[in-house]
Amino acid sequence: MKNTDKLANDVDLDVLFARGEYEQILKDTVDKIDVTSIYYRIRALDALKRYEEASLLLSKVNNIIEKEDLLLTMRLNIFHCLKTENFAHGYELYNAYKEYPYHSQAVEEFVASIPELLKRHMSAQKETEKNEKQGVALIANQLKTFSASPSLLWKIDALTAKDFKKCLPDLLRYLVKEEIHSLFRHSLLTIIYEKNGPSIIDYYHDGKIITLDLEKNPPLVTTKFFKNLMTAIDMYHFNVSYVSLAKELAYNYFSYIYPEVPISENINLYGASFILLAANIFKIEDIQKTVINFYKIKEDKLLSLYHQVESVIQKIYSSAKEC
Repeated sequence: MKNTDKLANDVDLDVLFARGEYEQILKDTVDKIDVTSIYYRIRALDALKRYEEASLLLSKVNNIIEKEDLLLTMRLNIFHCLKTENFAHGYELYNAYKEYPYHSQAVEEFVASIPELLKRHMSAQKETEKNEKQGVALIANQLKTFSASPSLLWKIDALTAKDFKKCLPDLLRYLVKEEIHSLFRHSLLTIIYEKNGPSIIDYYHDGKIITLDLEKNPPLVTTKFFKNLMTAIDMYHFNVSYVSLAKELAYNYFSYIYPEVPISENINLYGASFILLAANIFKIEDIQKTVINFYKIKEDKLLSLYHQVESVIQKIYSSAKEC
């Protein structure tokens, strides 16, 4: 019975962590002393940037949990070093761990991976410092064409994570710039929304500047509708390649049409449309009936929505720059 309970707890904490529900993890692990609870409690504290609390708890329990689960303890210590950017201590731990007697193949493989983990995060830190010197404005100014690198958005997101208030004026300024591609404009809006920025926003759309209330009209890619759509597309697992493309097309489509709302609330109808469009791009023939049967939809409704979606996607891909 105990093993079943522990397994359920492990899965629950794993799911909560994946969802980013760190405060809930802290509530669920109060006074828990099992290795898994401690592991996720410290990871949650790190995610919330409560580094001193995480360090204090780790120093108290490290020797105890190491005896119970060496691999989990090693992972916890290294991840804590990465989050706090204490790379020197990370290398100290690596040098200590590689002298440990053989424990398991999994431990050996993790220890061997530590230098690359540290190196990658040190490179990311240097890149962030470089971005900070550039600032949001110089980076956002490059988001003028559909072919602009998505990594520019990652750079902006990293900057806002460090100092959102400092970055916010530039982000707001670029939401009303005509020359910024609509897909990227929607992405900038999403960054503001997800970081709890102002709810009343000025936004350039369809040749004019409009005022939006994000509480009533949130970025489409953050809505329950869109998340359910991604799940519906994922369900069609016959070909990973065009399922992946279908999700990309859906993201681009809803970014482009915002702040317009979806013309149908039928998730399966949209899922089928994007799957069919992706399959056609891959030149996969005779798939229409399979898609209709899988999603249990009517052919005439599918084709009607498909042609509307296709026309928007063609518009996005046909021009390198919005005029």
